[in-house]
Amino acid sequence: MKVMKTDDTENYLVLVADDSEDDRLLMKQALRRAKRLELAGEVTNGREAIAYLSGHADFGDREKFPLPDLLLLDLKMPHKDGFEVLQWLQSESLDNMTVVALEERLIQTMRAPLKKLQSVQLAM
Repeated sequence: MKVMKTDDTENYLVLVADDSEDDRLLMKQALRRAKRLELAGEVTNGREAIAYLSGHADFGDREKFPLPDLLLLDLKMPHKDGFEVLQWLQSESLDNMTVVALEERLIQTMRAPLKKLQSVQLAM
């Protein structure tokens, strides 16, 4: 089991990889409410996730696109699905990154509570 950073003053950088704009929005809103989670970036498909993590194409600037500590990975995406991203990760040396694989049923289950959080946040 991989363990994320232990320094309790540091933030964890999160990359959200999901093709659904609604799901990315809900995850970003949940991240904003988490005190130590900070959005590093978001991508919309598996090809972009691999490009981001490998620093290729538009993602070469690590100041602008830092390596995440946590990858929230939708398993069902176009242009390489989450399983292909996981397979690619096995050949890479990103040992300090934790991956949470999300599938549609889990995301559907999370939608209602996250939307409730969204309405609470908007009402504040």
